[in-house]
Amino acid sequence: MAGSQTAGRTHSRRPWSSVVIGLAIAVAATGCRSSGRVHVDQPGGSTAVSSPVASSSPSPTPPPTVEQQVLAQYTAFWAALPEASRALAPQREQILAKYAGDPELRSLLDGMAEQDRQGRVFYGQDVPRPEIEMLSIDRGVAVIRDCQDSSGAGVQDATTGQKLTVGVARNAVSATLHPGPDGAWRVGFVTYPQTSC
Repeated sequence: MAGSQTAGRTHSRRPWSSVVIGLAIAVAATGCRSSGRVHVDQPGGSTAVSSPVASSSPSPTPPPTVEQQVLAQYTAFWAALPEASRALAPQREQILAKYAGDPELRSLLDGMAEQDRQGRVFYGQDVPRPEIEMLSIDRGVAVIRDCQDSSGAGVQDATTGQKLTVGVARNAVSATLHPGPDGAWRVGFVTYPQTSC
């Protein structure tokens, strides 16, 4: 038989060309989809649209969009927190400054210094599920709404490893990002709205 059955479903083996065409259609459809929740101000008033030109050679990968850059920096910000918490105090700013700007950067550094005094460090990893709520390139501001999974993250005793806090599976987070002088977007402010997500 050319396929297999799992839980009442039949899976057939398709030629690679069908899979590639299917993926191309899925990517094109995804690129055209809009949730309607994002407001984006583009620089300038209008943009010229040109039709694509057929080419036999592969085209280079386009640079990431501003939206992709914002989401990537936001996600990297959360990934950097446990590493920064365990690093020596003088190295923390270097780790975090790639992803955070003031006042959030200063708040994190002060909070980690307080955790040091109490013999505590961050453990685990928050898993962001961000959406851009608002983006204004002209004003240099992006607002992200997140419902991150923090159930595998918290604070632990630095010596014994005993977990002192444990996060929740659906943690509402709101963050504001701004581009720095180098053009990279950085988290400048994080709040935890008292709402469910």
